[in-house]
Amino acid sequence: MRTLLPLIRQRLDSLNETQLRVLYSIVALLPLAWLVLATTVFVNGLDESTDRMSLDREMRGNRYVLIVRSVEEGGPGHEAGIRAGDRVLAINGTAVTHELLARKQSRRLRTEAPAGRPVVYVIERNGRVLPVELTLVERELSDGIFLVPLFYLFTLLWLAIGTLVALAQPRGRIQRAFFLTAASCAFAFSLPGVASGAFGGDSVITAVLVVLQTMTGAFFFSFWIYFCSLFPVDQNLFRSGYGKTVLAIPPSMMVIVLVFVAIVEATGEENVMAVVLFAISVGLMLLIDLLYFVGGIVLLYRGYSRLAPTAERRSIRVILAGAVITLIALLSLPLMLFFPAAGIKVGAALLIPMALILALPVSFGFAIFKYQVMDFRLVVKTTVVYVVTMMLVGGIYLGIAYGISQLFGALIARRFQDSIEIAVFVGCLLLFDPIKRQLQTAIENRFFPQRRDYSSHLASFASLVERSVNTRAIAALIASTLRQTLDLERVAVTSVASDALETMATSCREDGEECGEGSTPEPFDGEALTELARVLRRSHGIVSLEVVGGDHLAELRTRFAYGVGLFAQGRLVGLALISRPAGDGSLQGRQVQFLNGVATQGAAALEVARLYEEELARQRYDEQLAAARHIQQSLLATDVPRLPGLTASVAAQPAQAVGGDYFRVIRLDDARVLVIVADVSGKGLPAALYMAQLHGMVCIAGATCTTPAEILTTINGHLFEEMARGTFVTATVMIFDTGRGIVHYARAGHTPILVRNAAGLRTLAPRGLALGVVASTTFLGHLEERSLRFAPGDTFILYSDGVSEAMNEQRELYDDERLIATIDAAADAGPDDLCAAIVESVDRFRDGAEPNDDVSIVVIRAEAVTTDDRADELEPASIAVAAEA
Repeated sequence: MRTLLPLIRQRLDSLNETQLRVLYSIVALLPLAWLVLATTVFVNGLDESTDRMSLDREMRGNRYVLIVRSVEEGGPGHEAGIRAGDRVLAINGTAVTHELLARKQSRRLRTEAPAGRPVVYVIERNGRVLPVELTLVERELSDGIFLVPLFYLFTLLWLAIGTLVALAQPRGRIQRAFFLTAASCAFAFSLPGVASGAFGGDSVITAVLVVLQTMTGAFFFSFWIYFCSLFPVDQNLFRSGYGKTVLAIPPSMMVIVLVFVAIVEATGEENVMAVVLFAISVGLMLLIDLLYFVGGIVLLYRGYSRLAPTAERRSIRVILAGAVITLIALLSLPLMLFFPAAGIKVGAALLIPMALILALPVSFGFAIFKYQVMDFRLVVKTTVVYVVTMMLVGGIYLGIAYGISQLFGALIARRFQDSIEIAVFVGCLLLFDPIKRQLQTAIENRFFPQRRDYSSHLASFASLVERSVNTRAIAALIASTLRQTLDLERVAVTSVASDALETMATSCREDGEECGEGSTPEPFDGEALTELARVLRRSHGIVSLEVVGGDHLAELRTRFAYGVGLFAQGRLVGLALISRPAGDGSLQGRQVQFLNGVATQGAAALEVARLYEEELARQRYDEQLAAARHIQQSLLATDVPRLPGLTASVAAQPAQAVGGDYFRVIRLDDARVLVIVADVSGKGLPAALYMAQLHGMVCIAGATCTTPAEILTTINGHLFEEMARGTFVTATVMIFDTGRGIVHYARAGHTPILVRNAAGLRTLAPRGLALGVVASTTFLGHLEERSLRFAPGDTFILYSDGVSEAMNEQRELYDDERLIATIDAAADAGPDDLCAAIVESVDRFRDGAEPNDDVSIVVIRAEAVTTDDRADELEPASIAVAAEA
């Protein structure tokens, strides 16, 4: 079922309007034929004769027998001597057999004989067989019997209105749901014995018709509540799996009832359990049907409450009142039937309250003709005028051809007159047919825009839109094409990108003058566009703004009448707002087809243009990123110069094209070297920009400050004033004095310094806050500067947290333990080899996982203590290293 329904819906969508109208007409003939059959059975039943006895079948020895349960005193049976308890063996020459009783055909034997003629009953009493002759009389009609024509009239009215609505708007989802409700209504509200009364209780066609009637009638309640969920506002209730399950409950209950009917028929009425379960299932089914009918009215009121105070709202008020009146009449039906059953004569008074069931179809008809609900009246009026006009054109065409043929016939001899007239008539038909077609097309284009051939306009639009690669240009083309072709007052096209709504183009006409062709209008209310986009995502079609609830759309309704979704690959990429066609009409026929065609092609073009623009933007971004990388590399040298008594090595792996890790090694004088390692929070281009700013600060602070604490405090003062809150920089500053063999160092929230010497590996971690978080006075209060004497061979390892916090595919951290193990394994390696070993270990641990942060490593090794004699031989030099772009 889940795969069948989408296939049916897809097949229906592929049909054109003419094919759909033919299909609706064929489907409407089925309930109409059923109503005719039901009415015929009802009328024939009015002439049935009766013996005024109560007969019932009884099981004796695994066989059914017919027993007289009661005899009306003074009736034909009582006058003939038949008494309660007698067994009937034959009626009017036909034996009452077990097979006949199993098919419940005894009633037909009693009613087939006309009233006033003698009928022979053969009965058995106390073992004696007695033939009895009696005369049947006409059956007295109860007051309740005249309720049946009311129900048939009720269904006929609903079927007629539903068929007209579907024929007027064959593609409308609401119209289709209303038609299905009307078509199934004929089966839901007709008597259950129609099939058996027409074809007998034992025929195959009777069984088929009974199943058809009961199952189709059960679908009425599903169609009714579904229609009320769509009209007047789509409440989007039955599209999920749960909603579809709710719709399947009434027919499912009918299947259960039919199963119990089959069980009772197979096991007999003596099977008490089956009879009880059958009664319970029937009662439960009737309760569910009643709840669904009431639920539909509730949904109708819910949709009514969401409407703005327009003519549409007044029309729904009429329909809602009719539905409530019909519900009250149906609920009073048991009471109306109780009086005749109790012998209370109420006569025609019984029909007065029950006639109120007609309120529902009458209210629909009134609302349709009075307020044009579902665009019905205008469509019918236009269709009638169109048919009359085309008949007039055809009549003139035939009249001219006939007149010319008669003229030629008058000039020809009588012997050949008939042949010449026929030949000239046929020739005129062929000759003038192109002129007639052009005249019909001109009339359609001028007076019947809903039947205009828009294929050339659509082809022209497709040609233009294929040459457009700009989203605004395409939006302007959509707006101008719709406004000019459909003769609209105003059109606006809005894009939907990343759930952000942007009005891209508009086209309008005021006082006959073009205005704002393709221009960008003033922005609409964002909440209104968001609400309309939500509705279009649900409906996937053309939505009338008048029937869409919500106060947000009030401003849109003043200028526009319809909203159209622009869908590309099932995704809403834009929406078009359009006014009514000229003359305050509504979109109809081929106008809707043209609008859907422009929306489909325009949406695809918008999506392609959007992807093209995104590709251009990406290319521009890549170019800008490459330029930023080049600038970053130009600011920071990559070669390590000779240092007094030190050997340095660096390694860097940015997580993105540019990074936020920063290294700089500066030779301050002949004996002192400044080393700074920093890490800007985050990564990528923003971090790289802060890193470039940090570079300038380090150059200034390194030239003016003498201690690590002073350098960090100076940099913090600048960053705290200029850096955005939430962004910070961690850093470690070391000043090596190779003449004295002392290193001064301070740390601003950075990773610890690792030192490897003859005694082993140790960690240096003075306290300090990150740069740019607090003011310099507070920062200095938390900053600790230390000093350490070093000897030749001592190695200092500085690294960013991208090393210790590197992750593999399992989201495991590389951590400090693995880093220390790697350093221990390379105990005899120089700075270059040690850097390479750490980078290789981190890469091996990642095992192909994407880098989650920048990786930076600086290794400084003390070679010897510099003396004053050698200091003059060293030229001032410095290096700066950052994460490569």
